[in-house]
Amino acid sequence: MKKFIHAAVVAIALSPLLAAGEEISHSVAKAEIFTDRAVLTRTGTANLKEGRNEIVFAGIRDNVDLRSIRVGDIMPADVEVLGVSWERHVSTTVDNAKIAELESKLSELGKQLFVAENELAATEKLLSRAGDFSKLFSESVNAKAFENSDDKPAPDWATNSEQLRAELQKLATTKAELDSRVKKIKREIEPVATELNKIYGGGNARRSLSLVLAINAKQSESAPVSVAYTTRTVSWEPSYDLSLGNGGDSDAEFAYRGTIRQNTGEDWKGVAITLSTAQPQISARPPRATTISLSGRKLDNPDEREIVEVAADKPVPATLSLARADAGDNDAETAGRDNADFSDVRGRGATVTFVVAGTHDVPTGSREHQVEIAQEKLAVQETRLEAAPRLRGDVYWRAELKNDDARPIVAGKLRVCRDTGFIGIAQREYVPAGATFAIFAGAESGLSASCETLAPFKESGSGKFFSASETTVEGDIYKIANLTTNPRKVRVRSQIKVSEIDDVKISILDKQEKHIPATTPGYVLEKETGMVYWDIEVPATGEKTLILTTKTERK
Repeated sequence: MKKFIHAAVVAIALSPLLAAGEEISHSVAKAEIFTDRAVLTRTGTANLKEGRNEIVFAGIRDNVDLRSIRVGDIMPADVEVLGVSWERHVSTTVDNAKIAELESKLSELGKQLFVAENELAATEKLLSRAGDFSKLFSESVNAKAFENSDDKPAPDWATNSEQLRAELQKLATTKAELDSRVKKIKREIEPVATELNKIYGGGNARRSLSLVLAINAKQSESAPVSVAYTTRTVSWEPSYDLSLGNGGDSDAEFAYRGTIRQNTGEDWKGVAITLSTAQPQISARPPRATTISLSGRKLDNPDEREIVEVAADKPVPATLSLARADAGDNDAETAGRDNADFSDVRGRGATVTFVVAGTHDVPTGSREHQVEIAQEKLAVQETRLEAAPRLRGDVYWRAELKNDDARPIVAGKLRVCRDTGFIGIAQREYVPAGATFAIFAGAESGLSASCETLAPFKESGSGKFFSASETTVEGDIYKIANLTTNPRKVRVRSQIKVSEIDDVKISILDKQEKHIPATTPGYVLEKETGMVYWDIEVPATGEKTLILTTKTERK
């Protein structure tokens, strides 16, 4: 240990003190935000003198990827950039004990949230599977009832049915408890993160960075300068609001939004924002070792020095921008965008970059912040009511829209509203510009659907010269009820099994066999997928009955 201290003292004594630079006020001016990180450009005004200048951007929270540090693209035109270096500092002026306490609490809450969200996801999966099993079980009970001479399930089936209902109730209760726990932990995280960010704000982090920009100036002047770097404490995801009229005869109001999360420890004020779906690398080149030396900086007391790390590397050229390099754009394409009503959009394949109009204030912390990308009207191509009685007892309102805007719709959360109010949130897949897509806008009041599974029958046959064969006939009865005073047109969907085995043939039953009735005419069958649908009209205050029966022949 003594040898290490002695070596450090010698290193400080022999190495020259770091040249004193001009420390300037600075802030985040631009943020190019990706789905899992961001490239931040910090700017400030420096009083340059003719010749070599070192400008210090101090008090940056230590959440920077050091490999990504480079010159920003806001620089005087007549200067020569020499390089960018960084120094790491450990503060002795902040309440380290309080920071450690808050960081520990935040870490523990984060672990609890991770466990609770995993348990919730697992419970939701079990609940879904149990619901599917419950349906199959009910069908099996019906089949068993038909086979019994007294047309009643055996006692063990009744017992198992009660057990299944109890298990479903137990899972539903567990899910509700986990939902409540996740919300409670998130509420506990928010004030801790807010308090920690207040301490971190203004460079009061226990560990902070100073970025030192070295340039040669041809003349003395006051000019803006900038540095850029990548941080993983910022991310974004697309979100949309879609508002539809009840009648469906008018265009749909469609709002593009970006949901930003930033936990840099610093509130952003007046920041130009670019949002991209690209997955950029930290650098276009592989990482390589750089020279790291120990040096010293004079403190207030002339007899004291603080040991600092200094890493020197050639900066990335000031004209390089990760988002623009990915999208294949140039500076000329962005001219005048700040005065645009809405965002500029660029794309290459499935990668899309939105240059958000104007500047924005984005607070740090756990809360999400939304920026508006654009407001558009989407043409409604078709609306109809659809039901899938075998799966659910509601009749849903469906609209087919055309994305006739130049912007693609990136995969993200979609909030759907109608004249009746908020309907729900769905996950929207990628929709290219000019393509059509369908959305469901909730259940229609006054309409309902039901399904009754018919007890199947089987016949087996065998012969001396032929192999054994088996025929199974089964089906469902669907009922669509209309409690409104107007007739309603509904598309009723179902499906049949599709055979990929040569010895098994599945067909729709077009005539009655034993107690199984024929399928209701007028259906459309997609043979490759097995999807079946009818377009029907349900009379006012009445109902419509449909039957779908199939025959499965095995040789």
